[in-house]
Amino acid sequence: MAEEETSGVTKVLMVVAVLAVITSVIGVFSTLNLKSSGFASSGQGNVTLEIQQVISLNFTNNLINWSSGFVNTSCGTGLYAILDTNNSASPIICGTGWQTQNRGLILTTFGSTLPIAVNLTSNKNASLLLDNGANFGSAFMWKLSEFNITDGSEPSTCDGTLTPTSYTPIQTNQVVRVCNQTQFNPDKDELRIDFQLNVSNNAPAQTGYRTATITATGYLP
Repeated sequence: MAEEETSGVTKVLMVVAVLAVITSVIGVFSTLNLKSSGFASSGQGNVTLEIQQVISLNFTNNLINWSSGFVNTSCGTGLYAILDTNNSASPIICGTGWQTQNRGLILTTFGSTLPIAVNLTSNKNASLLLDNGANFGSAFMWKLSEFNITDGSEPSTCDGTLTPTSYTPIQTNQVVRVCNQTQFNPDKDELRIDFQLNVSNNAPAQTGYRTATITATGYLP
């Protein structure tokens, strides 16, 4: 695709998409011994049952789509645009055409009967997502917070250590343990993953969307 330009500034197309995550089931078998007695006789019987414990991890908000836009070199930063899902006051700085995104990806452990350790990976870093494998100074970062869809806060969803809680550069296919143990309380079961993109004015245009896939994986701690 030929480069599209407005006032000499290259347009960039992009989207952040998410892959649905794993769900696993653990079966636990228990045996109960029952004893009955009476005047005339006594006996013993066994009752066997299966208790299922479930690990459930899903994205309830699984797509961030900024659509198409370009860097406005006449304002602020000049050399790059900033797109941020966690800055309601200024979700887009020095960018024109992109669609505002005010919510990150929402990850829920709803339905789990066990605590979960959560890992995240991305199939692309800033170079692969924005700079076509080169280095034009673009940035692709994420951070985690405990989230409630009603009031925005859900303290203690992560019963262990939640990280990173400030924007940190994303590395290609690096496995990041973001929470070493979640709650399995229905009132404490959501994590929010926010993203900030710094799009270089030199980031090349390309046909179609620029897409990063974020994968969450749950394990028993």
